[in-house]
Amino acid sequence: MKNTKLHELLINLSANELKSFEKFLASPYNNSNEKIRALYKYITWYSPSFTSDDLDKQAIFRYLYPDEEFKEKRIDLLFSDLKSLIEKFLVNEKLVNNNIDFKTVLLSIFREKGCRKNFVSLVNEIDKRAEKEFNKTIEFYYSNVKKEYELSQYEYIKKFYSSEASFKALENDTDLFIVSVKLISFILIYKHQKEVDTKINYKAWFEKEIISFIQENLTLIRREHAVIFILYLILMTLIHPEEEAYYKSLKKFVIKNIYNLNADILRDTLIQMTNYCNDRTYSNPVKFSKELFEIYEMLDKNNLFIIKKYIEQTDFINAVIASLVVNNTKWAYNFLNRYKNKLNPEIKEDTFSLVNAELYFREKKYEKALEELNNIKSNVFYFYIRIKVIRIKIYNELNEEEALNYVIDSVKHYLARNRRKVSSIYSSGMKYLNYVRKLLKYRVKPIQNKITKTIIQLEKETGMASKLWLLEKFNELK
Repeated sequence: MKNTKLHELLINLSANELKSFEKFLASPYNNSNEKIRALYKYITWYSPSFTSDDLDKQAIFRYLYPDEEFKEKRIDLLFSDLKSLIEKFLVNEKLVNNNIDFKTVLLSIFREKGCRKNFVSLVNEIDKRAEKEFNKTIEFYYSNVKKEYELSQYEYIKKFYSSEASFKALENDTDLFIVSVKLISFILIYKHQKEVDTKINYKAWFEKEIISFIQENLTLIRREHAVIFILYLILMTLIHPEEEAYYKSLKKFVIKNIYNLNADILRDTLIQMTNYCNDRTYSNPVKFSKELFEIYEMLDKNNLFIIKKYIEQTDFINAVIASLVVNNTKWAYNFLNRYKNKLNPEIKEDTFSLVNAELYFREKKYEKALEELNNIKSNVFYFYIRIKVIRIKIYNELNEEEALNYVIDSVKHYLARNRRKVSSIYSSGMKYLNYVRKLLKYRVKPIQNKITKTIIQLEKETGMASKLWLLEKFNELK
């Protein structure tokens, strides 16, 4: 059953969802097949990983049909039916727990069935709720568009609403919905453009018009459409990263409204802010390293690191590294101990070893750091690059010239061979390696005027990995 679509669904259900789905299956309205209930009971013995030799098709068949000859098709049909029921359950849960979607669907049902009193009452309820809503997302604007559409389609309501006012409302809500969608698409375009090595000519229709519209109505947008205002500021930090005023406005707005923004919006916004600070550390490493750590503190204080039941691997690693860069080792260890058991079991050991290697390196325990790096089994790009960067730093500290040159050459070949795959870090990676080689050269034969010239050049670099560490090492040569 492993690596099937059913398995993927099961491992991503929370403990509460697994219990709720059991109740869902028990209802004859949802499921009348006893074998599916029995199948689910058997499978859940092996949660949460749902991996066991006893979960192969023949073992399951023997459990469900002990006196019958194995027929694979019967098991396949049961798997398919169980998968369909999980999908139905998830949609139902999403609808019930999402008040906006639930009310929008219900409004359509009332209109189709001609339930006038219920329709009018629900419209009034939606309008009152909309007036109080702070987190006006794409879903919010879409629901307003749907509501105005339902009003325009309901003949009885037409008698009580002027068509002009109704269609103006429909137009306004449609515009806000389109603005939200386009802002998100522009953000994705600019992020992708920044990450790839080749120029891509996106059309980005209405980009100038939408930005102008927001700027002309900025006070209104900031007051009544918080999410659009946030998306606008994020977009501007991508278009004009050197103009820090956009980032400062975003940070100020988030801090002011931190208890008004819902968890998903707040988390997504803070992660976008970490991306900006990461990029800006190339130009001002001291300032933006502090900014970066502050954002991770905000994520932690507001319990935003856990998505479903796990912490994202990159968030875990980056939060620890950010604290180490600002020399807050105590926070790093505290964070590590609180979140280490929240890592996805499939990547837990490798992630833990990588973070331990970073900690040991900071504590100058280089042999222990190397041991941790040797424990990492993953060959994926993210781990490969992180491992090599730490190895280079360790071999430099240990004066292992031969090992250092070997790692530099192997990383250069890797980057060249996988240029398209690693386009987002190719330039900064190659710069880093070239500076390390200069560091090695001047350590063997110090030439003070060239060291000074290199430091000045390095300080001006805007796309430079481990810039702070390199500056520290070059300054030590002086």
